[in-house]
Amino acid sequence: MHAMMKSPQAKKHAFGAFCPSGSIISCGINKFPTSDEADKAGYPWGAHHAEFDLLLQGEDLSHVSFFVGVRVNRFKEFRCSVPCRYCMKKYAHVKLPIFALDWGGNIVLCLPDGSQKKLCRLPGAQIEK
Repeated sequence: MHAMMKSPQAKKHAFGAFCPSGSIISCGINKFPTSDEADKAGYPWGAHHAEFDLLLQGEDLSHVSFFVGVRVNRFKEFRCSVPCRYCMKKYAHVKLPIFALDWGGNIVLCLPDGSQKKLCRLPGAQIEK
């Protein structure tokens, strides 16, 4: 068994695009192993992130009103889902809100400069690094 799957940090990360009604327009997921597309796009080690996966699908994102990132480990516990700096660069042109969960168990608005604005705490969240 791969060492990552033995770790409580082994994870699935999904990144969704939502329309004003709250319906999902498109969803990307982390992919393992890495991909040539991610490597060519400048991701370290060719890591294929969920945010990047959503863009590769080529969906029309003109009806999107916000994005949400969610990460869950193999024990079905929430983990930090803030997009990395490479993903934030890919979404700089989109100018739509990106919501995620930070290491403190807070729902945050991810800002283009890589910082986050805390919105509220996820009830019962116990996020560990």
